[in-house]
Amino acid sequence: MFGVFRIAKARKACVQALHPFVNRPQMLGPSPPQFWRDPFVIGFVIYVIATVSNLVTRGKLNTEQRGNVLIGTLKDVGGYSPEFMERVAALTRAQDPAFMLGGRNAETVVTYVMNLHPMPGDADVAAATEIARGTTLTGRADRTEIGGSLMHMLFTQVVKKRLGE
Repeated sequence: MFGVFRIAKARKACVQALHPFVNRPQMLGPSPPQFWRDPFVIGFVIYVIATVSNLVTRGKLNTEQRGNVLIGTLKDVGGYSPEFMERVAALTRAQDPAFMLGGRNAETVVTYVMNLHPMPGDADVAAATEIARGTTLTGRADRTEIGGSLMHMLFTQVVKKRLGE
């Protein structure tokens, strides 16, 4: 009984966490077909799902339940296919550098946005802070603005470059 509740709770939180990364504004049209095949995107998405589901359930999901959260979340955000899951397995086995970078960037974004622990001295956070400061009239940036800059820097810009947008 609790397992079903935990899966639903984790799935909902994961979909919310991924929303800014996988839902493009209508004016930009749909994501390019290679979006869900890109190793960086896959690593990023998988890491977000694994981390967020673990956080919201306090690590109380078993392996089968984690798999249900993963597949359910991917279905909800439009990324699920049997080929996707095969690609995840292959990229994981190969420790593909782009896949690993996606996971690393997701770790930085999730850690900062969810305020999991202090990040003094983190070069990405420092760069995002400078970018955010440059976009404000006062030259001061709050946590939300810095988080937005971090997301743009560590996901959006990387994906644009990788997919040639």
